[in-house]
Amino acid sequence: MKMENLNKQQENNERLRVALLEAKNSGIVENYDRKAHLKSLQQKYLMKNGNLRNIE
Repeated sequence: MKMENLNKQQENNERLRVALLEAKNSGIVENYDRKAHLKSLQQKYLMKNGNLRNIE
């Protein structure tokens, strides 16, 4: 049982390492509009969870 947990933890660590390296090597986003991105996230949330309040 302990060996299974150790193997699972090692697999999780490796997946995390690969994901972090991918993010590090992906570069910087150009033409990023944080306000537009935030608005799109808010709209997705409202579509999923109902219109709790108007966001404009």
